[in-house]
Amino acid sequence: MSELFRGAGVALLTLFHDDGSIDPGATGELARELVDRGMRAVLVAGTTGEAATLTNGERCALIGAIRRATPAGIPVIAGTGAPSTRQAVGLTGEAIAAGADAVLAWPPPGGLDTPGYFNAVAGAAQGRPVLAYHFPRVYPPGIPVSALAGLPVAGQKDSSGEPERLLDELAHYSGATYVGSSALLAILAEDRGRPVPARVG
Repeated sequence: MSELFRGAGVALLTLFHDDGSIDPGATGELARELVDRGMRAVLVAGTTGEAATLTNGERCALIGAIRRATPAGIPVIAGTGAPSTRQAVGLTGEAIAAGADAVLAWPPPGGLDTPGYFNAVAGAAQGRPVLAYHFPRVYPPGIPVSALAGLPVAGQKDSSGEPERLLDELAHYSGATYVGSSALLAILAEDRGRPVPARVG
Protein backbone atom coordinates (compact mmCIF):
# COMPACT_ATOMS: atom_id res chain seq x y z
CA MET A 1 0.00 0.00 0.00
CA SER A 2 1.36 3.44 -0.88
CA GLU A 3 2.34 5.89 1.83
CA LEU A 4 -0.34 8.27 3.02
CA PHE A 5 2.06 11.23 2.99
CA ARG A 6 5.72 12.15 3.29
CA GLY A 7 7.16 14.92 5.39
CA ALA A 8 5.79 16.59 8.49
CA GLY A 9 2.18 16.26 9.58
CA VAL A 10 0.52 18.13 12.42
CA ALA A 11 -1.50 16.82 15.34
CA LEU A 12 -3.99 19.66 15.42
CA LEU A 13 -5.23 21.45 18.52
CA THR A 14 -8.98 21.94 18.82
CA LEU A 15 -10.00 25.57 19.26
CA PHE A 16 -12.90 26.48 21.53
CA HIS A 17 -15.18 29.46 22.09
CA ASP A 18 -15.13 31.20 25.48
CA ASP A 19 -18.28 29.31 26.49
CA GLY A 20 -16.53 25.95 26.03
CA SER A 21 -18.11 25.02 22.69
CA ILE A 22 -15.84 23.98 19.84
CA ASP A 23 -14.97 26.44 17.08
CA PRO A 24 -14.79 24.36 13.87
CA GLY A 25 -14.30 27.41 11.66
CA ALA A 26 -11.29 28.72 13.56
CA THR A 27 -9.85 25.21 13.85
CA GLY A 28 -10.17 24.80 10.09
CA GLU A 29 -8.43 28.15 9.55
CA LEU A 30 -5.60 27.00 11.83
CA ALA A 31 -5.25 23.82 9.79
CA ARG A 32 -5.11 25.77 6.54
CA GLU A 33 -2.45 28.12 7.95
CA LEU A 34 -0.31 25.20 9.07
CA VAL A 35 -0.61 23.54 5.66
CA ASP A 36 0.45 26.85 4.06
CA ARG A 37 3.54 26.66 6.29
CA GLY A 38 4.45 23.21 5.00
CA MET A 39 2.47 20.57 6.87
CA ARG A 40 1.75 17.57 4.61
CA ALA A 41 -1.10 16.04 6.67
CA VAL A 42 -3.50 17.09 9.44
CA LEU A 43 -4.53 14.85 12.33
CA VAL A 44 -7.88 15.73 13.93
CA ALA A 45 -9.02 14.48 17.35
CA GLY A 46 -5.77 12.78 18.16
CA THR A 47 -4.30 12.76 21.65
CA THR A 48 -3.22 16.40 21.17
CA GLY A 49 -6.69 17.43 19.99
CA GLU A 50 -8.76 16.96 23.14
CA ALA A 51 -10.49 13.92 21.60
CA ALA A 52 -11.48 12.46 24.95
CA THR A 53 -13.51 15.59 25.74
CA LEU A 54 -15.38 15.75 22.41
CA THR A 55 -18.76 14.32 21.55
CA ASN A 56 -19.12 12.28 18.37
CA GLY A 57 -20.96 15.19 16.76
CA GLU A 58 -18.18 17.61 17.67
CA ARG A 59 -15.58 15.29 16.17
CA CYS A 60 -17.55 15.13 12.93
CA ALA A 61 -18.01 18.89 12.81
CA LEU A 62 -14.26 19.39 13.21
CA ILE A 63 -13.39 16.81 10.55
CA GLY A 64 -15.79 18.37 8.07
CA ALA A 65 -14.57 21.91 8.71
CA ILE A 66 -10.92 20.93 8.40
CA ARG A 67 -11.50 18.91 5.25
CA ARG A 68 -13.23 21.92 3.66
CA ALA A 69 -10.48 24.29 4.77
CA THR A 70 -7.48 22.33 3.51
CA PRO A 71 -6.39 21.48 -0.05
CA ALA A 72 -7.59 18.18 -1.47
CA GLY A 73 -4.05 16.81 -1.71
CA ILE A 74 -3.49 17.10 2.05
CA PRO A 75 -4.86 14.08 3.92
CA VAL A 76 -7.11 14.74 6.89
CA ILE A 77 -6.58 11.92 9.38
CA ALA A 78 -9.09 11.35 12.18
CA GLY A 79 -8.22 9.79 15.52
CA THR A 80 -10.70 6.97 16.09
CA GLY A 81 -9.07 4.74 18.67
CA ALA A 82 -11.29 3.73 21.58
CA PRO A 83 -11.39 1.39 24.58
CA SER A 84 -13.67 -1.05 22.75
CA THR A 85 -13.94 -2.37 19.21
CA ARG A 86 -17.58 -1.28 19.06
CA GLN A 87 -16.68 2.31 19.91
CA ALA A 88 -13.75 2.42 17.49
CA VAL A 89 -15.88 1.03 14.65
CA GLY A 90 -18.54 3.65 15.29
CA LEU A 91 -16.05 6.52 15.46
CA THR A 92 -14.32 5.31 12.30
CA GLY A 93 -17.54 5.09 10.28
CA GLU A 94 -18.61 8.55 11.41
CA ALA A 95 -15.19 10.02 10.64
CA ILE A 96 -15.20 8.64 7.10
CA ALA A 97 -18.73 9.95 6.53
CA ALA A 98 -17.60 13.39 7.78
CA GLY A 99 -14.79 13.54 5.19
CA ALA A 100 -11.72 11.96 6.79
CA ASP A 101 -9.24 10.58 4.28
CA ALA A 102 -7.72 8.15 6.78
CA VAL A 103 -7.93 7.18 10.44
CA LEU A 104 -5.44 6.71 13.27
CA ALA A 105 -6.45 4.06 15.82
CA TRP A 106 -4.75 3.12 19.05
CA PRO A 107 -5.29 -0.41 20.33
CA PRO A 108 -7.57 -1.09 23.28
CA PRO A 109 -5.96 -1.27 26.73
CA GLY A 110 -4.43 -4.59 27.62
CA GLY A 111 -3.61 -5.58 24.05
CA LEU A 112 -6.49 -8.06 23.80
CA ASP A 113 -7.19 -9.27 20.23
CA THR A 114 -5.26 -6.51 18.50
CA PRO A 115 -5.67 -8.16 15.05
CA GLY A 116 -9.44 -8.46 15.51
CA TYR A 117 -9.67 -4.85 16.64
CA PHE A 118 -7.79 -3.51 13.61
CA ASN A 119 -9.67 -5.76 11.21
CA ALA A 120 -12.92 -4.27 12.50
CA VAL A 121 -11.58 -0.71 12.23
CA ALA A 122 -10.33 -1.38 8.69
CA GLY A 123 -13.77 -2.66 7.72
CA ALA A 124 -15.41 0.47 9.07
CA ALA A 125 -12.88 2.62 7.19
CA GLN A 126 -14.41 1.46 3.89
CA GLY A 127 -11.12 1.17 2.04
CA ARG A 128 -9.55 4.32 3.48
CA PRO A 129 -6.10 3.93 5.03
CA VAL A 130 -5.79 3.00 8.68
CA LEU A 131 -2.72 3.90 10.72
CA ALA A 132 -1.93 2.00 13.91
CA TYR A 133 -0.95 4.20 16.83
CA HIS A 134 1.80 2.97 19.17
CA PHE A 135 1.73 5.15 22.29
CA PRO A 136 2.28 2.75 25.20
CA ARG A 137 2.49 5.44 27.88
CA VAL A 138 -1.14 6.35 27.21
CA TYR A 139 -2.48 3.13 25.64
CA PRO A 140 -0.50 0.25 27.19
CA PRO A 141 0.99 -2.06 26.21
CA GLY A 142 1.14 -0.72 22.63
CA ILE A 143 1.81 -2.71 19.47
CA PRO A 144 4.88 -4.98 19.12
CA VAL A 145 6.90 -4.36 15.98
CA SER A 146 6.55 -8.04 15.14
CA ALA A 147 2.75 -7.67 15.02
CA LEU A 148 2.61 -4.73 12.62
CA ALA A 149 3.03 -6.68 9.40
CA GLY A 150 0.00 -8.82 10.22
CA LEU A 151 -2.37 -5.89 10.73
CA PRO A 152 -4.56 -4.43 7.94
CA VAL A 153 -2.94 -1.00 8.23
CA ALA A 154 -1.18 1.33 5.82
CA GLY A 155 1.42 2.22 8.42
CA GLN A 156 1.88 3.35 11.97
CA LYS A 157 2.53 6.36 14.14
CA ASP A 158 5.07 5.77 16.88
CA SER A 159 4.91 8.19 19.81
CA SER A 160 6.88 6.00 22.22
CA GLY A 161 9.98 8.20 22.00
CA GLU A 162 12.16 5.07 22.10
CA PRO A 163 15.17 5.14 19.72
CA GLU A 164 15.59 1.36 19.84
CA ARG A 165 11.97 0.86 18.83
CA LEU A 166 12.34 3.18 15.84
CA LEU A 167 15.49 1.40 14.68
CA ASP A 168 13.66 -1.92 14.99
CA GLU A 169 10.74 -0.55 12.94
CA LEU A 170 13.01 0.74 10.19
CA ALA A 171 14.82 -2.59 10.03
CA HIS A 172 11.85 -4.95 10.24
CA TYR A 173 8.63 -3.17 9.19
CA SER A 174 8.08 -2.27 5.55
CA GLY A 175 5.00 -0.09 6.05
CA ALA A 176 5.10 3.67 6.47
CA THR A 177 6.31 4.86 9.86
CA TYR A 178 5.43 8.29 11.21
CA VAL A 179 7.14 9.49 14.37
CA GLY A 180 5.58 11.68 17.04
CA SER A 181 8.92 13.00 18.31
CA SER A 182 10.93 15.45 16.20
CA ALA A 183 13.72 15.33 18.80
CA LEU A 184 14.01 11.58 18.31
CA LEU A 185 14.33 11.98 14.55
CA ALA A 186 17.08 14.57 14.99
CA ILE A 187 19.02 12.34 17.39
CA LEU A 188 18.81 9.38 15.05
CA ALA A 189 19.83 11.42 12.03
CA GLU A 190 22.90 12.71 13.86
CA ASP A 191 23.77 9.32 15.34
CA ARG A 192 23.55 7.49 12.04
CA GLY A 193 25.38 10.22 10.08
CA ARG A 194 22.72 10.37 7.39
CA PRO A 195 19.22 11.75 6.91
CA VAL A 196 16.33 9.75 8.34
CA PRO A 197 14.37 8.14 5.46
CA ALA A 198 11.70 10.43 4.05
CA ARG A 199 8.97 7.94 4.82
CA VAL A 200 9.44 8.78 8.48
CA GLY A 201 7.52 12.01 9.02
